[in-house]
This record gives sequence, C-alpha cells and structure tokens, in this order.
Amino acid sequence: RPTAIIGDMKGPVRLWDLTDRPPRGRPPTGHDARVTAMACTELEGRPTAMSGSMDGFVRLWDVADGTLVGKPIADDGWVTAVACTQLNGHPAAITATGATVRLWDITERTPIGQPLTGHNKLVVTVGYTELGGRPIAITGSGDSTVRLSDLADGTSIGEIFVGRDDCARVVANTTLDGRPIAITGGKYGTVRLWDLADCTPISRPLRGHDRLVTAMA
Repeated sequence: RPTAIIGDMKGPVRLWDLTDRPPRGRPPTGHDARVTAMACTELEGRPTAMSGSMDGFVRLWDVADGTLVGKPIADDGWVTAVACTQLNGHPAAITATGATVRLWDITERTPIGQPLTGHNKLVVTVGYTELGGRPIAITGSGDSTVRLSDLADGTSIGEIFVGRDDCARVVANTTLDGRPIAITGGKYGTVRLWDLADCTPISRPLRGHDRLVTAMA
C-alpha cells in the first residue's frame, strides 16, 4: 500500500496510509530531537524506512506496521543526511555528520571502512549512483562542492564546484541520454545539471527561483 513517511521537529516518525489516510502502527516514538533525514530501503524482504536525527541516531522502521526495527545506528553527532543502497548484495546506508560521510552495514549496524572525507563544511545532502559499474556516493556541502567517492575503496574520484559563495544545498541524480548526471540547487535559486563522468556542467543553469532551493526530486 502507498505510504508516506514523515519526520518532524520534535522527533516522532509517522507512517500514513495514502489510500485511506489513517496513521499506521503505534503512536510515534523514536528520536529525542528533530528528524533531519529520511530514506527507504528493504531489509530481509521487508520495506524499511530510515530516519536520521539531531540526536545522533539513525533508526529503522518497518513500513508495513510502523514499528521500530532493532537497535539504531549510532553516529557521531547530528545526522544531516541519509541515503540507502546495496553494496555487494547487502543493504547499506550512507550518512553525513558534520563534514564527514560514513558507510554502514544496515544489518549489523556497523561502519564499513573508513569515513569519507574531503569536505570542510557541513554535508547537507548525500546520494548514490553508479559510474562504470562502481558504487559511488554523491555528497553536497556548504563548502561549495559536490564530491564523488568510490564506496568500494573510499577514494575520491571527482569534485564539482557549484560556484563561489554558493552551496550544494540539494543534490539529485538521474540519467540523461544514457549518461549519469547530478542536479544541484543552491542558496541563490540556481539549478544546475552536471555530467558525472567528468564533473562538467551540462548546458546553462536553470533559473527562475530567486531564493534558496531547499528540495528536489
């Protein structure tokens, strides 16, 4: 059934049935501070939501009944972004705390490898794609860059400079004419398209907004 997953400023995570609108599962519990990131994955064949919070935890929720799934992932501070993927056939999560990005084994709730570094300001968005068959994390930061990191070995493979004094507030990724691309939005209302193979811009920026771009899909 189609379900909306909503986190709020006080910490609860709510699941809503979009067909007949009642909230799903027990009364909301979980985080002790603002929910700042959400993502979805599948764990042992069950649809699962992940929520990151200012309380430093990433919690997992069974979307079918709204219950918490096991223990949380304990990060090192305010979790600003979460993304999910499969790595070597196993569910994995990418999280951001401060300027540091980490990869986690969701099943074991343990980190995989060393943290991904390179940003020098708060990382506000993370995503996942593949380049040449390699698993890649895409991370955007207030340092005016989007970084590409190989999740297999943790190495940095590319960097996009979004503009002086701008920030990569939101990043989405898709394909265009068979090429993997990133779409970025920043604090000046400009949306840009980038070729991820060589980190170069595609055509002119998309203009229209005159303030911070805060969301993208």
